[in-house]
Amino acid sequence: MISTAEKLSRLETKIKKQKAAIAEETKKLNADLAEYDKLCLLALADKFKLKGKDLFTAIEREHEQLEKLKKNVPESDAETLRQTSLFDDDANPFEG
Repeated sequence: MISTAEKLSRLETKIKKQKAAIAEETKKLNADLAEYDKLCLLALADKFKLKGKDLFTAIEREHEQLEKLKKNVPESDAETLRQTSLFDDDANPFEG
């Protein structure tokens, strides 16, 4: 029968190996995510025929315009955008 001390020792060794494996996989994951981000930017650059600062400026400008649109949506339009059905507000246009 294995003693508790020996079980602990084996588990400590196993845990160290798992932590090392996780660290290595995390490193690989981070590298893959960085590569993915670069490829996304290249895809945008190809799509919009822009590069470098021009691409950055275009994305920034579009983001600012989107934020302005969100702020300037009239309340009635905002309600319409949130509404998922003609009958969401319990008002049936076909009644009485």
